[in-house]
Amino acid sequence: MDNTTPLTALSHATRLLQVLADAAQSRTLRPGGAAVDDLFNEALAALYDAECRTRSLATSLTLFAQKKEAQECERKRVAETEALALQDAVRFLELFDLEKEVDKKVGLKLKKQEEEKLQRQQQQQQQQHQQQQLNHVKEKKAQEEEQLASDETHDSTTAQPILDPCEQPPQPAPPKKMNLAISLLSDEEFDALPKYLLNRLTLEKINASLAEFNKLVAAKYATLKIPHAKMNKLQRDRFWEHKKSCNEATKGKSFLMEREIKDAWWSSGAVNGRPDKNGLGLGFKLDPLGRNVLALARHLGRIKEVRGGGDTRIVIL
Repeated sequence: MDNTTPLTALSHATRLLQVLADAAQSRTLRPGGAAVDDLFNEALAALYDAECRTRSLATSLTLFAQKKEAQECERKRVAETEALALQDAVRFLELFDLEKEVDKKVGLKLKKQEEEKLQRQQQQQQQQHQQQQLNHVKEKKAQEEEQLASDETHDSTTAQPILDPCEQPPQPAPPKKMNLAISLLSDEEFDALPKYLLNRLTLEKINASLAEFNKLVAAKYATLKIPHAKMNKLQRDRFWEHKKSCNEATKGKSFLMEREIKDAWWSSGAVNGRPDKNGLGLGFKLDPLGRNVLALARHLGRIKEVRGGGDTRIVIL
C-alpha cells in the first residue's frame, strides 16, 4: 500500500462517480458499455481503497492513543514512586534530626543533673563544715561552763570533811546535752522522702531553711544565757515567758514557739520586739516554705510539736 491518504482515495472515487454522473446526463457514454463498466469498477475500487485506508488509519490512531495512554500511566507511576521515595527520605531526615535533638537534650539534662549534684554536695559539705564549727564552739563553751561549775563546786567542798567512799551518796548521772540544732538532710534522706511531701522543694532549699532555723535557736539560747543583771526589760520579760512555756514535753530540750519566730525578740536588730531588715528574724519565716520544711523535719523525727497555753512549741529532738 502506497502513502496515499484515505481522503485522497475518497476524492479520487468521488471524481470518478462525478464523471459517471456527468456522462449519464450528457449521454456521452452508452449505458451498459465497456467504458461505463470500467469507470464504475474503478470508482468501486477507489471507494474500497479509501475504506481500507480509513480503517488502517483508525487502527493506527487507536494503537497510538493506547501507546500514549500507557506512556502516561507509566509516567504517573514513576512520578508517584519518586514522590513516595522523596517523602520517605524527608521523613527519615526528620526522624534523624529529631533523634539528634533528643540526644542533645538528654545529654544537656544529664550534664545539668551532674552539675546540680556536684553543687549540692559542695553546699552540703560547706554546711556540714559550718555545723561542725558551730558544734565545736558550743562544746568549747560547754566545757568552759563545766570547768567553771567544777571550780565553784571544788571551792564549796574544800571546807567539808572527807567522807568514807562507802558512805558517800551515789553521784547523779551527768545531764544529757541539749541539742540546739536540727541536723541537715543528706542525699539519701532526701531521695527517700515521699514525693507528696517535697512539693517542688530541693535539698538546697530545705537545708538552707533548716540552717536559718538553727541560727534562730542558737541566737535565742545565747540570749537566755545572758546574766539577768545585763538583760534589758524586754529580754527579762521574754525570759520569764520562756520559763512559763516549759513543761514535761520540753524538759531538757531546746524549742521555739511560733510567736517567737514571728517576733524574733532576741535579734540584735530588734526594735520593740520586732526585727528590722537586718535582724535575725527574717532568716526563717512561717510561710508555706517554712511550714513545709518543718513538716519534713517532723516526718524524719527531728522535731515534734507541743501545743498548749495558746501557742505551739517546735521542740528539737
